[in-house]
Amino acid sequence: MPVVSVGLVREPWIRAYVGERYVARLRTGQVVHIRVDGYPDTAFVGHISEIAPRAEFTPRAALTERERADLVFGIKVATDGGSGRLKAGMPVELEISFLP
Repeated sequence: MPVVSVGLVREPWIRAYVGERYVARLRTGQVVHIRVDGYPDTAFVGHISEIAPRAEFTPRAALTERERADLVFGIKVATDGGSGRLKAGMPVELEISFLP
């Protein structure tokens, strides 16, 4: 059982998953817009800081059988914390413009 968990609360980041047919159209450093239910009129800005080097199966949270059968690549999106408004564990939606 963990005794302590250490995190950088001023630098929250997002773990998301992208289908394998789209991962070739992403680059590290690419700008991502972040939407949070609590701030519906605000789009926070982040950037892709990591793209996983290998595919994995869709995470357990996938809702349909088809979604669970897809291969995905994990990405990490770095944020500036939205002036303290973005918190660990908040569900977010990402808007990513795929490169041609």
